Amino acid sequence: MTETRIMAEALIPAPPTTVYTMLADYHIGHVLALPTRHFRDLVVEEGGQGAGTIFHMRSEVLGVTQTIRMRVSEPEPGHILEEAAFDGQMVTRFIVDAAPSGITHLTILTRYQTAPGIRGWIEGRLIRNALGRIYHTELRQIARVLTAPPTSPQPEGVDK
Repeated sequence: MTETRIMAEALIPAPPTTVYTMLADYHIGHVLALPTRHFRDLVVEEGGQGAGTIFHMRSEVLGVTQTIRMRVSEPEPGHILEEAAFDGQMVTRFIVDAAPSGITHLTILTRYQTAPGIRGWIEGRLIRNALGRIYHTELRQIARVLTAPPTSPQPEGVDK
């Protein structure tokens, strides 16, 4: 097997603790971060808050839809959240660092196993390009969710 690395990073206009808390919450926060065109139907099987969480979701990348099952760990709680696929093919890290002015530098880093040889090289390039674009969308979505004004509840009986 050959390893391909995919990385995307951005400054998120929210404190690191807020970003990490959102990502570690697999019931609500992490779901809001996902670009639903590519990742949907996240179901928490165990836990739901950081380390020990087990979940599965549908993934569509490069026109291929599959169900992936992941186990979450926190190699450095508050700083690194890691999702490892049960099949061993992929590990994704969310690295949350403080940046100037109280905002966050967030990195998404995936190590993906491809076949050896030319087939793996082609697969790696395709996956790197596709996931790179998806991760940049995810980073923008995280920023949008964390900077959106809070919605006020509607009075009962009033339609939205």
